[in-house]
Amino acid sequence: MFDFLDDLTASQAIPAGYYAIQFIRQWAKAQSPTAKYAAFDTLPPSEADLAKRIVNEIESRECQPVTALPSSKIDDYIKIIAGKLQDLSRRDWHADQAKGEILLQQLRLAS
Repeated sequence: MFDFLDDLTASQAIPAGYYAIQFIRQWAKAQSPTAKYAAFDTLPPSEADLAKRIVNEIESRECQPVTALPSSKIDDYIKIIAGKLQDLSRRDWHADQAKGEILLQQLRLAS
């Protein structure tokens, strides 16, 4: 799912993924049907198109608008999108996940 993101850089995909997640989590519920993608109006056109494509893929797969999906499905899709963005980040920025986990654990202990 969302295989088209694999052809992008993390820098291209992350903003669109973030806004798609926000849209399916909260904005879709607040939008009127006639202004479906108004939440993406502030994005550059390329990012808005990607975010819409992510939402459209979900709706095509589910055969219904994201506003009709139960919260559990929304959570599942958020995890899928976030995982895809993490994969792109690791690929492009060569993040050391083990080191990151250690640093995160140290930060949690310090607070």
